[in-house]
Amino acid sequence: MGEPAKPEEPQASQEFQLLEYVERLARNRDGRVALHIHLSRLRAWNRRDQHLRVATSSFADMVRSLDGQGFVLRNADIVFVGYARDIDPLNDLVDRLRGMFQDDQGSGWTPELEDQDSFCSWIGLSQKYDEFLAWARQVAEAERVRQRRVANARASAAGPTRRPMDPVQLGRMEAYLSQADLSGLIRRQPVCICAADQPPKPVLRELYISVADLAAAVMPDVDLSGNRWLFRHLTRVLDQRMLSLLARNDDKELAAAFTINLNVETISTPQFLAFDKTIGSQARGTIVIEFDLIDAIGDMASYLFAREVVRDRGYRICIDGVDNLNFPMVDRERLGADFIKLNWKSEFAEFGNSPQFLDLRQNVQRAGTARVILARCSEAAAVPFGHSLGISLFQGRHIDTLWTESQRKGAGVISPATVRARAS
Repeated sequence: MGEPAKPEEPQASQEFQLLEYVERLARNRDGRVALHIHLSRLRAWNRRDQHLRVATSSFADMVRSLDGQGFVLRNADIVFVGYARDIDPLNDLVDRLRGMFQDDQGSGWTPELEDQDSFCSWIGLSQKYDEFLAWARQVAEAERVRQRRVANARASAAGPTRRPMDPVQLGRMEAYLSQADLSGLIRRQPVCICAADQPPKPVLRELYISVADLAAAVMPDVDLSGNRWLFRHLTRVLDQRMLSLLARNDDKELAAAFTINLNVETISTPQFLAFDKTIGSQARGTIVIEFDLIDAIGDMASYLFAREVVRDRGYRICIDGVDNLNFPMVDRERLGADFIKLNWKSEFAEFGNSPQFLDLRQNVQRAGTARVILARCSEAAAVPFGHSLGISLFQGRHIDTLWTESQRKGAGVISPATVRARAS
């Protein structure tokens, strides 16, 4: 056996670069100001990755023409250090970003102090250099601690000591989940219509709790999915916590079309009933409940019961976890599903006009081309391949990138009413 992996040294980051830059200004601070835009204070629905990417891209475009240095911190805060003579264009940037988040209390003036802006702070370095330097050191130290924690977690994950979760650890995880605020672990990923030569247009947003981030935060030396049966139980607990968060949160995602992946058994829990009570009858038609294919066919009686409960209340159903191998066994209409998620594979790009491609296209057409979502699209080749199958709905990291770029150009979002019309 070799030596265990050593924790990585802190890597260069925006926090470290900010501290280094501020330290260099010790003897040249006159006439300089720092602008700190507090995007981390925005509410959760405004701190989605795509919104933050648009904000930081706008910031980067602006500061290229200014004499100074900009930094985007890990918590999404933006810091610019430059000259006081550039305050006017910086104010224009602040107003533009504030307009993006105008419905958020964190984007305006605090009600307590009329002269205090909760969205941004201006620091005159001629007078407050020492305070700003002390803050920059705190930020860099916090990032150093975070990097070491992540490096240790990665070393544990890669090493032989990372073992599957056992029942005792499952109990500890359940106790943690019962008390922890999991809102920071909720991720949102759009399902988009991608037409030829058109920017993607979101019709749904999938909400899910990141298991990888949960493991890194709570049990970095444990493989949460290593024991299949214990992990299945854990996913049921996560279902209930997600539903509880959505039931009591004022997150604006509840007003828009979204999809959540649930275990079949979760539909019979009090948490689902409580969640259902918070959803208006019209909004239910824009919400899609996803069931994993293996979960559904593994206990067909339970699935059929859950399907009837969900459909009676007006929700739509998606069968997740479909690939080119099991697709021939999936009959969307007999399962009573509105959508099917077909997982993209890199090998699809090499199918050409082969029998595998023709079989896959036939299965898509049998399910209904408007009813199939090509998911996990991590490569650009996924979109033209999906189009060759007749698919227009896509999801995945590559789609996220396309959507972010389209937002910068002012692309809009399809309304929930349009979702109902397209799916009916």
